[in-house]
Amino acid sequence: MKKLCIIAISLLLLTNFNIELQAERQTKINEIMNLITKEKLENYLKNIISFGPRVTGSEECRETAKYIYECFSSFNLKTSYLNWTASTNFKTYEGQNVEAVLEGDEKIIVFNAHFDSVANTVGADDNAAGVAALLAVAEAMSRFSFKHTIKFVAFSGEEQGLLGSNEYAREAYEKGDEIIVEFNADMIGHAKSKEGERKFRLYATEDADWIVRRIEEINNATVGFKLVKGNISRRYGGSDYHSFAKYGYESIAFFEYEWNPHMHQPADNFSNVNLNYLVNTTRLIAGIIAYLGDAEIEKPYLILSKPKRGEIYFNGNEIYKLKNTATIIFGKIFIEAKADSPYKIEKVEFYIDNKLLHVDYEAPYEYEISKISFWKHEIKVIAYSKGKHSIDKMGVFWINFKPKQ
Repeated sequence: MKKLCIIAISLLLLTNFNIELQAERQTKINEIMNLITKEKLENYLKNIISFGPRVTGSEECRETAKYIYECFSSFNLKTSYLNWTASTNFKTYEGQNVEAVLEGDEKIIVFNAHFDSVANTVGADDNAAGVAALLAVAEAMSRFSFKHTIKFVAFSGEEQGLLGSNEYAREAYEKGDEIIVEFNADMIGHAKSKEGERKFRLYATEDADWIVRRIEEINNATVGFKLVKGNISRRYGGSDYHSFAKYGYESIAFFEYEWNPHMHQPADNFSNVNLNYLVNTTRLIAGIIAYLGDAEIEKPYLILSKPKRGEIYFNGNEIYKLKNTATIIFGKIFIEAKADSPYKIEKVEFYIDNKLLHVDYEAPYEYEISKISFWKHEIKVIAYSKGKHSIDKMGVFWINFKPKQ
């Protein structure tokens, strides 16, 4: 009986602790959302468009990068210029990304927006509005600490084909950065009709579904948008989210509901930005990042660590690094998966072309395949934990003339 009483008291204390912890986190989230004001967003927006058209590689684009850097630094965040060079359509571009880091102890959350524009417009909605949101959220969150690291990144080169974000995502992938999710804000400030003011679009990769549910909960308790949801393809995409999705990271992209007829036109100016709408879209983004900053990951964190995207292999050894996400394998395939969870990983399954070949119940999670092949295949791994699962998969071109002996 004495033991039962001790257990009951312990459970009661633990329950009370969890209630207090949840209340403390909710207060923190509310405070951050309330720090997003119309005045701050208007100030950031006007300052960005004051540089004029911000074509990647131009002096105006570099001056905008300097302004963003100075803003991030003023928030006492670890701030860096990340220079990049990339070629597309037989033309080489040089640009700068600007990164600010709010250090945590565990995994990484990325929030980004592109600050470049096309040549004939100040790009107020596309995408000074997204950068204004980025700066406002970074300023608000910099006053707090979080369990996970949060990276705020402003990209250039988006209008030339996602160049800056592609370089950033590729380098993160090669370093093995454990990114929980990437949030992309691109054109989040235009709403002309009453319907447009009430709705907000978000698109997500498949294993970010649990984050979408948390966004819905925060939205319903605060700004009250009617959320219009969709899926992100890992094969193609029209904004910087695609750079992360194609490297296997989870991504969520935010967009205004109404089509903006002024996109890439001179009329994409301050007069066609709905500041009240921008406040609400930014507050919702701030709310979900603040929530995730201290959250346990609700699904297994999983990534195919070998073979890697953008590599050529011979019998499991890397022999050449590519600038894209193609994977070419000569000889045997050596598959390795990295999986972790706040709870025990129950098992990891290994597939090729949707055929289950192997199951591992303990780390390291790895498997070797050797059969005659001269064609494209899909490698897939699935990790299970506490009734939930996550998937990572990639296409490979596999050449092997010698089957396993």
